Amino acid sequence: MNKVALIQEIMFNWEVYSMNEIKAMAEGLPLKLLRYLGCEHPDNRMRKIFFRLSNVSVGGGAVINRGLMISDNYEPLVVIGDRCALATNITIIADSNPNNSLLKDLKSVKNCIFSKPVILESDVWVGANAIILGGVRIAEGSIIGAGALVNKDTEPYSVYAGVPIRKLRGLKD
Repeated sequence: MNKVALIQEIMFNWEVYSMNEIKAMAEGLPLKLLRYLGCEHPDNRMRKIFFRLSNVSVGGGAVINRGLMISDNYEPLVVIGDRCALATNITIIADSNPNNSLLKDLKSVKNCIFSKPVILESDVWVGANAIILGGVRIAEGSIIGAGALVNKDTEPYSVYAGVPIRKLRGLKD
């Protein structure tokens, strides 16, 4: 089966295949294509398979809604814990650089280039359109509000919102 037909099968006829058959079909695909499938596939179970095949650690019971964009250069920098709930259109930036731009050669820009892990511990809930920056650990049971910019670690069982985030309250207080 050629790649176009394979992608069509994976995107539109996935229900007739077992999980193992889908994994076998997807294993030869380029990482960029796997990541695209993880971002856009209509089925949550399939999205998790494609993210795992493209070096993202995804825990059991996690729900990843459509539109999760991960910038990690396909390195194993992102961990999504058990039972995490990720709403639509979340962006995780674990790797950032100016690519081919001459900016990469400027001393003042070099400290902006990074490759840092992002860890979402178990039972984290992230609202729609949130942005999570590299080097951040979102602690167990944290809730991140829609549209938030997560630029620092959180405390367990706490609610955060804003740009940049600020703690609104604890959940066990």
